[in-house]
Amino acid sequence: MKLLKWMFRLSVFFGLFGSVVAKEADKHIAADFSWWAACGGSVLALEILVGFLAWLADWLPHSAFCLLHIPAQFLPLMVNFLPGWVDCETGLWWPVHWTYTLVLVLSMPGLTQSPSGSKQNASIPLMDWCTITSKGSYLAQAYFYVTSFLSASDQYLDSMTAAIALQCEWRLAWMMVSVIFVSLALQALAAAVAAEEGRGLASAINVLAGTPPEAMLGGAGQGALMTRHQAHEYAASQGLAKLVTENGPQAYLAIKFAKEVKPSPMVWFSVAMSLALATKAAIGGLQFFCGCTEEDEESEEEEEEEEEE
Repeated sequence: MKLLKWMFRLSVFFGLFGSVVAKEADKHIAADFSWWAACGGSVLALEILVGFLAWLADWLPHSAFCLLHIPAQFLPLMVNFLPGWVDCETGLWWPVHWTYTLVLVLSMPGLTQSPSGSKQNASIPLMDWCTITSKGSYLAQAYFYVTSFLSASDQYLDSMTAAIALQCEWRLAWMMVSVIFVSLALQALAAAVAAEEGRGLASAINVLAGTPPEAMLGGAGQGALMTRHQAHEYAASQGLAKLVTENGPQAYLAIKFAKEVKPSPMVWFSVAMSLALATKAAIGGLQFFCGCTEEDEESEEEEEEEEEE
């Protein structure tokens, strides 16, 4: 109980202190916004780089922070109620981005299914013919980390856009927020229903935690949560479901918001990342359901041979 009380007191203190500092930052830094953006972006890049190196060297715990990533995805909506933390023109205060990135970096081993060998199975599409970009190479692992990182942060970027829309008092901001939570619930429900008996809850938690479908595919196999074929099916269905229920509607609303209000440039970045990742996942899903991929059949044969041995 004492620990919870102290945590509550610290949360209140940092919330009030951060609100005062954020207000002062808006007054004094607005005159030189480019410097503040460069400083904030540099800290963010350093976090991602150090996080990647730690992930590559297996220095981080595997799943301890995955559950913490669930509420962290909605951090922009939480701080929207604190004065000065979200601005219509400049977006979120940089420390909010830093805090989320720290949580995401610590969650990456679990979100990328590292214990199941996803790093060794990492590959760059259409680049397996080259030695330096072959399966499991450092470049392939870097590609896998970056795409997984961006995919896992998609929900956060949507929440950021919705928080800015609320701060700008845009007329359809409530619809943005509704799409975020309704689409996430539908994706979790779809994953739970499609999963095998006894694995529905685990599949739903993976969706809520923001586990990228590609990570489930890379970490699938013998002894993992899913077989390779099941992981292909999961990645394909989730990619299409996310495009239809979330990325499509959110992109339409975000573009409409950006054109009408002309808010922070971060809104356009969010739209671009969301659409690029959604298109990539949707193309993979269509290829699977159209029977255009043979990798799942080959991997299934390998798994059967291993089980027989």
